[in-house]
Amino acid sequence: MFRTTEANCVSFWLYPSRWAECLLWGVYLLLAAVAFLATALPLECRALILTILLSDRQTKSSALHALCGFYQLRLDGRLILSERPFSIQRVVVLSRLCIVLKISDTDKTTYIPLFSDAVSTDCYRHLSRIILGLRTRNI
Repeated sequence: MFRTTEANCVSFWLYPSRWAECLLWGVYLLLAAVAFLATALPLECRALILTILLSDRQTKSSALHALCGFYQLRLDGRLILSERPFSIQRVVVLSRLCIVLKISDTDKTTYIPLFSDAVSTDCYRHLSRIILGLRTRNI
């Protein structure tokens, strides 16, 4: 559910994205296939590489789920995530399936992926309009 508070602001809940999970699984399955098929490593080394890949995939998946929550995106370049303000540094990707924002607060910079299946269609459309407004302001 989302709520348009003004013409230059949108508030929404970001839910876990199935596309992000599928993309993550695809990348790690490709890496595991390369580790097992294209190398001449002993079986023990391959098993160790597979264990490391699976634990790293779980860490990345947990990080994606940690990004879920209540967001408020404003046209002035501010993003409020769980009552914590962030500044949008730039729009990295803008497509029909995904928006990636580079955000920062006083001590850390991070990237936030906003997949279209994690919010409603109307909300994603409004998010895209806000992001286009940010791009015209060179953010």
